Amino acid sequence: MLRPYQQECIDTCLKRIDEGVKRQAVSLPVGSGKTVVFSNLIKQIQPPTSIATKTLVLAHREELLEQAARQIMRASPDLVVDIDQGRRMANPAADVIVASVPTLGRANSSRIKRFEPNRFKCIVIDEAHHAAAMTYRRIIDYFCGIDVNKIKTDGGEQAVEESGGQLANEEEQTTEVDLKGNQDLVVWGCSATLRRHDGLSLNHVFDEIVYQRSFFEMINEGFLCPMQVVTMKTRVSLDKVRSQMGDFSISSLSEAVNENNRNLAVVSAYHDIAQGRKSVLVFGVDVAHVNTLKDLFIGYGVKAEAVLGSTPTAERERILDEFRAGKIPVLVNCGILTEGTDIPNIDCVLMARPTRSLVLFQQMIGRGVRLFEGKKNCLIIDFVDMFSNKTSVVTVPSLLGLDPHMELNGLEISDNEAMQELQRQQEERKVRAENQRIIEEMIGDISHEEIQQEIDDQPLESIESLKELGFQAHLHLNPLNFFDLNAVDPTSFSARHSSNLDAISCGNICLRSMSQNAWVNLSRNRYALSVAGKQYFVFRPEDSKFWTGSTRTTIKTNGREFYSPETNIKMKADSLEYAIRGMDTYLSRQLKHYEMGMVRWSAPWRSKPPTTGQISMLERMGVRVPPAVKRLAEEPKTKSAQGTSVEDITRVLREKLEISES
Repeated sequence: MLRPYQQECIDTCLKRIDEGVKRQAVSLPVGSGKTVVFSNLIKQIQPPTSIATKTLVLAHREELLEQAARQIMRASPDLVVDIDQGRRMANPAADVIVASVPTLGRANSSRIKRFEPNRFKCIVIDEAHHAAAMTYRRIIDYFCGIDVNKIKTDGGEQAVEESGGQLANEEEQTTEVDLKGNQDLVVWGCSATLRRHDGLSLNHVFDEIVYQRSFFEMINEGFLCPMQVVTMKTRVSLDKVRSQMGDFSISSLSEAVNENNRNLAVVSAYHDIAQGRKSVLVFGVDVAHVNTLKDLFIGYGVKAEAVLGSTPTAERERILDEFRAGKIPVLVNCGILTEGTDIPNIDCVLMARPTRSLVLFQQMIGRGVRLFEGKKNCLIIDFVDMFSNKTSVVTVPSLLGLDPHMELNGLEISDNEAMQELQRQQEERKVRAENQRIIEEMIGDISHEEIQQEIDDQPLESIESLKELGFQAHLHLNPLNFFDLNAVDPTSFSARHSSNLDAISCGNICLRSMSQNAWVNLSRNRYALSVAGKQYFVFRPEDSKFWTGSTRTTIKTNGREFYSPETNIKMKADSLEYAIRGMDTYLSRQLKHYEMGMVRWSAPWRSKPPTTGQISMLERMGVRVPPAVKRLAEEPKTKSAQGTSVEDITRVLREKLEISES
């Protein structure tokens, strides 16, 4: 019997198909039964023609293929279901083909041609956040009637072929071709996390997210078990760990966290906090880290096993079966059990693998939230390393919209009132702390005691008043902060002061943790990057909850400069961070290597003082420049563009232009 939300999801999908939305995505959290949903949906999708009766189900791992095939046969025992993977070749006459993406989507492979596109009514994509990868697009475009040989890719095909066409190597190969051809084919995808690590949009594959339920909605409604969260701080710093594809570089991360004291802290946490937990899943960074942790657990008398990508299939199945049966209390892995693993008895997750990816983080903690008889909750022990505000790291608090550094000591995530109180207390502490910092640095006529008394007199609920007070105090700061990117975090102040704060600092300091590139905050919901005669924008329209992008070109004619109309870039993101990340991925494929070097925060020219020309331009636009900065500009230097005032000029010019356009 289907759960109420599963039936609601199926009904919504069928209704939207009838209304013409043929390429749809569904977002349901881990443990909600996504496989159950599409297994029951398949049979209810009506064939567009008398011969288009078949369904293709796509997945990228063997466990997902087997799980999907079993569930479909259980839901529709009258359908013939076959798997197409590696040496297993499905019978094209089957009603449902459950196919491996690396097998069917390899470049120049004839395997896919065994299937006739006009005989299929639907493509189902499990773990659909992978669907922008080129392997998926080849398959989708083939069944939609597009000649895959004419698709323009972003390169790298030879490297993919030499590697055997594995998905991990093809994640970077994407295409910008829109789906055409067979418009009657339903393309349906489901995922707990409809985002990609690199920020690339999925709206080339799907037209609409037709149904979604959040992780915490499902917990509050009793369809997933509560999480009890404990934060464990370590003394390992992540600030020097390199980044790659929107997350930490695995080799660099392993070098930082695979150290004795931190590993001992993981085992100690198991002994001290997780006593009584029967099925503990540990996430490590790489093979070396996993093996070290496993050996350490065994050395301290704990029966532990590890599963790796290299673990033989039979051995892996034995280990997982024993773990499900409660015969193995601790199982360590690195990335193997993040998707498609149905082990509901997991009652504790040790998060020993730091990540910058919200997608990966949710996948890891999601392994423990399935309901199971006798399971009251799942204990999440979150190992939080040291990191500055310039390093974006996902933790359980940040997942909840709280400060990522906040310590949670046994908080059970199922109590809405407790969560709201935590958020309110955090906001109050943040504003008071920022205002106190401003007071301590302040110069001018207002006395410390006068401001401090006014702050202390504010009622707890008056957060906006505190922000207003902080802004007024900030106006008395040393004017050199006009050119200091680190002077203030504009998100700590009222929205109505965003333009003033743009003049005080060079924009949103949070950008530094999102991107290596020098994006500039033009206004509350608009950001820009200029390079090689072009301007790139990330913005959120007033009537939308999604971020998107655009570009325009500087045109020079008859000694004058003007801008071309903005051209939209096909990108859609539900947060600023993922919008910036998506645009950075786009730019890395559009710009030359030296151009990318020029737009980095770390570009050497940015540390130099402004030129006298830049100072004059700012003053002509009505911006007061501190005398100390003018003196710096008057010192001998090269004629090249200098210093952080480039960002100030970019912003002021844009503000002037927008005023004139309005």
